Amino acid sequence: MDDDDPFTIHPDQGTNVIQVAVHEIGHVLGLSHVLRNYSVMYAIYSQVRGELELDYEDRRLVQGLYGHCSGRFNTVFDLITWRADGTLAYTTFFFRGDHYWMYQNSRNRSRPGDPLLIKVGWTGLPDTVDAFAHIWTQTKDAHIFFKGIYYYLYDPVEEKVVEGYPRKIARDFRSPKTYKSRRRNRNRRSASSSDGFVQSFLSENNRNHDRRSTSSSTKQSHTPDRQFLSSNDLQHRKQRSVSSASNRRRTRHRNRSGSSTHHLPTNIDAAYFDKRDENLYVFKNGLVYGYNVSAGGEGCCLPGYPRSLQQEFTAIDDQTRPLPNRLDAVYYSYHHKTLLIIKGRHYWKVVSYHPLDQHRTNLIRGPSLVRRRWPDICDTDLHIKLKKHKTS
Repeated sequence: MDDDDPFTIHPDQGTNVIQVAVHEIGHVLGLSHVLRNYSVMYAIYSQVRGELELDYEDRRLVQGLYGHCSGRFNTVFDLITWRADGTLAYTTFFFRGDHYWMYQNSRNRSRPGDPLLIKVGWTGLPDTVDAFAHIWTQTKDAHIFFKGIYYYLYDPVEEKVVEGYPRKIARDFRSPKTYKSRRRNRNRRSASSSDGFVQSFLSENNRNHDRRSTSSSTKQSHTPDRQFLSSNDLQHRKQRSVSSASNRRRTRHRNRSGSSTHHLPTNIDAAYFDKRDENLYVFKNGLVYGYNVSAGGEGCCLPGYPRSLQQEFTAIDDQTRPLPNRLDAVYYSYHHKTLLIIKGRHYWKVVSYHPLDQHRTNLIRGPSLVRRRWPDICDTDLHIKLKKHKTS
């Protein structure tokens, strides 16, 4: 940089001083000139369109010099929102401790300025969370965070936890009660608490669903199921309805016959909602619990559950390692179009995932390194580094 260049802050006039500064900062970090003419580290100055930053490949080179970002996550999930034109948009969020990152998949990097405190970006949530699940059916649209013995219903439109939450997991995600227990407790419960899940969870989300669906006729043409399903939509929905009714009968019979699982576990490791059969799956230690969402507050647990991780997920070949216990996150990635499973520095993916596969064939491949798929999830916040230093 010298006085002979007509520096300006306008990208279409003279020499952009910001672009030159980013180029020189790249040299300070140890980067040399590259042959990619679209990179800010290209040897010959030319106007770079878009964001003036080190691109994905340049950042990988920097991490190769100074080390890669790593660390366990509390949960990872895709949040679905509506664009102004009525189409769907998705963003990936990573939660670690009391901070979170928003990952911009289109740019393959985290949002500039992240991580941020959870209490700043997610009003009403606790400082740390255990898991997240988005229950999304024809009649339900619920974003749920789990923490300890409680769950939180989150409204992404208002960007805050719904009034009346948190509520206890054991109260609203329970097993069907027998006729005798219903009769014994009938006089001790009010009408609102007799079916807490239906009253507080399903009814409120139906109202939210109706509010969003009637606010724009354009949005109705981009419903979640139409994004996933083919022209045989009605036939598959009918099959799901029959399957859900059958699940309710089997679940009720199983619990009346003496099942010891009275509700979903607390202090869980991970959770996700499976669009293939529209059921909720919760993970704790080495077990998987299946919950029948269509049964309201009495859907625990699906026939054959709880079951081991090895029964739920089968390795596709000899090179695939089995899943370890105490998973960090399980979520459907709209960007990668499959189910991803994260534990520590590694992740597995379900290679057989298809939204119309009602048999839920879960063949997995892995593990692969998290830092190679999501390289920019870095603890850049000073408070995070100080906490790690004190605990080490």
